[in-house]
Amino acid sequence: MDIHYPAELERFANQHLKSYLELDSYNILIEKARSLRGQLLKGEWKFLIPREHPLTFKKNNSNLQIDIACKIEGLGSEIKKHNIELRVWLIKNDTRELIFNFRIDRRDSNAKEPKHHMHIGDFDAPRFPFPPMDIILLCEFVLVNFFHEKSEDLRKDGGWRTIVIKSQHLFQKEYFHMCQNCIVNYSDATLMEHLLNLP
Repeated sequence: MDIHYPAELERFANQHLKSYLELDSYNILIEKARSLRGQLLKGEWKFLIPREHPLTFKKNNSNLQIDIACKIEGLGSEIKKHNIELRVWLIKNDTRELIFNFRIDRRDSNAKEPKHHMHIGDFDAPRFPFPPMDIILLCEFVLVNFFHEKSEDLRKDGGWRTIVIKSQHLFQKEYFHMCQNCIVNYSDATLMEHLLNLP
């Protein structure tokens, strides 16, 4: 984890997400970013937003509400555990109905599943190879898909794009480099085999 990441996360929340998140969620994100900064200075760190208290977006025009939870842990710059979840709720007559959820995880063991994968719905669902994501990248996904028109100008903002690109570099560069090496170098393994056998 990059030592500058917590400041980028806090800047992202203050400048770009504040009007999309519920107030409590905005405050949680700021608090977690500041806590992460102190942990990174000590070496071992954990960025936890539990399912019981997720980052909750304001309801959109389609009466959908999205929330995000995550658990990312590491030591220094190395990420040891990486789980992030997105849930989509339909709000009707003051009730919430879960209509869709997915998790993007990093496997914990040598199980025969892609090192970085996504599964939809139940936790026993198939694991699809998928690049790792963080709060910033998943928030970009939420805004593009659930607040498309409202967020269009925001997504053209140079500051927004810089922060998202830094997160892509931090969390996804290694993943796409491995995919590219497998495909470009014509290895004997398929991309799926390659992703299943990563250490």
